[in-house]
Amino acid sequence: MLLSHYSGESDVLFGTTVSGRTPELVGIENMIGLFINTLPVRIQVTDETPLLNWLSHLQTRQVEREQYTATSLVDLQGWSEVPRHLPLFESLLVFENYPVDQSLQSQHPQELTLKDLQFLSKRTIL
Repeated sequence: MLLSHYSGESDVLFGTTVSGRTPELVGIENMIGLFINTLPVRIQVTDETPLLNWLSHLQTRQVEREQYTATSLVDLQGWSEVPRHLPLFESLLVFENYPVDQSLQSQHPQELTLKDLQFLSKRTIL
């Protein structure tokens, strides 16, 4: 929604990082290294859709996208309608989800706290 707001576009495409270390990869237990991949996310933002419904739809699509976590970005761009000489996306969202200590969670079960939030912007002119 923030990208839509600042770009003025209702159709937004951005990248998200995912862990590519899936149990389906043969021999994964014997491999070392980073298994991070980037997947494109395309969303439509409208003022008419209630926020909770929109977030629920976004979460459903994110779960469906999990089947592509080990697919290379080059292959994904080849399947898209974006020409190869253009970037598939220009913004990247990284979400880190760490376990929460259960004792802290029981003290404030309905609170959401964001700390150390950073916004980095890089514009590339082609």
